Amino acid sequence: MFGLRRAAGDAIGEEEFAAFFAREVAERFSGGATLLDAEGRYRDASGALIAERSKLVIWLHADSPRDELAIEAVRARYREQFAQESVLRADVRACAFY
Repeated sequence: MFGLRRAAGDAIGEEEFAAFFAREVAERFSGGATLLDAEGRYRDASGALIAERSKLVIWLHADSPRDELAIEAVRARYREQFAQESVLRADVRACAFY
């Protein structure tokens, strides 16, 4: 879950996010990913409840050290590039049939 507001309060635009997605996500997960618009709610470090536009990215991936490193690299790069306090990650085991 990628929030679309920087810590200073200014919005991360659609074009900025699209460029990040193409460079950081699509390059690492060439098998594809699903991108959804969302509205996230969370408590910041001060305890205030914050609502913000977000992007939800769903990746189906192997439970492997390589994919783990790739996911964490994307999260770290987003935190760095867009001054984020955190990037939510939720892991769910699933079976995919082709």
